[in-house]
Amino acid sequence: MKCYVHNEVEAELFCQQCGKACCNECIHKIGELYYCDTCKDTVRQEIQVKTKSPGLALFLSFLIPGAGQLYNNQYLKGASIIAFLVGIIYTIASDAVVAELHQGIAIMSSVAIFVIWLFSMIDAYNEASYLRKGIQRIDVRLTIYWAVIAIITGILLLLFNFNVIPDNHFYKLWPFVLIAIGGRFLIKTSGNHKREESNE
Repeated sequence: MKCYVHNEVEAELFCQQCGKACCNECIHKIGELYYCDTCKDTVRQEIQVKTKSPGLALFLSFLIPGAGQLYNNQYLKGASIIAFLVGIIYTIASDAVVAELHQGIAIMSSVAIFVIWLFSMIDAYNEASYLRKGIQRIDVRLTIYWAVIAIITGILLLLFNFNVIPDNHFYKLWPFVLIAIGGRFLIKTSGNHKREESNE
């Protein structure tokens, strides 16, 4: 049998993925198996994804919120979490804000940082677990949700920095961000539970 690429050359092996006949030049060994040019990249990607460690993803997000998402190749989500966290820390740590900072804002900002840190660990662990099972999830609605939350939070912080919103009013508005995040958790958890029940 001839090679599927080089028709003038005799095939030596068959691709374990698609069964194509390949010569020595076209075959690639990955682990103990052989694959053609077409399948090798897909197989390597699958192997890389399935070797993701949920424990390591959790540990990385424990050290730096968002690092676990970067480890899971979710670069946009990881970068968003890091930027969100850095933005909050920078805002409450700036000299102008510290001089006029309402104690309640400091408390709520600390709670927000903790929520982001906790979310980052849980999300990184869960996503790594899915990847290890070969499941790659793309949640467009979740991306839009976090974008809206980030924009709203950024607008509130910007208005506060320019004294458009007094600190006492900002203290009253800030919890809405946490309510939105908590509401997303409840909706997502409820949806996952219903899907699991329907599958049973």
